[in-house]
Amino acid sequence: MAHWHPCILFRDRLNQKTYERCWVKTKFLQKKLKEKYPNSKNPSVLITPAFNKLCGCISLNEDKMIKPLGKILNLEKAEIYLLDGTNIGSIEKLKKNQVKLK
Repeated sequence: MAHWHPCILFRDRLNQKTYERCWVKTKFLQKKLKEKYPNSKNPSVLITPAFNKLCGCISLNEDKMIKPLGKILNLEKAEIYLLDGTNIGSIEKLKKNQVKLK
């Protein structure tokens, strides 16, 4: 999937914000998927970042996701990867820990 422009918001100890674009790997919410497609398996979904720095982005650990797909994807359990491939965990974990730069 594209055109969501996902990113992660980091804050340093001086509360300065840095937005890092990221890849999002997740699955559909099983119950929602089965309502619409009863015989379907639950495929993985990969949301690609915007690679142009002039494009805006949606902070996954700060903003709400775009509807309608935000309602049917398991975004809290999604795996987040920075552009260099670093796995930084799930959105749920990032929100809980309020990830900060050192």
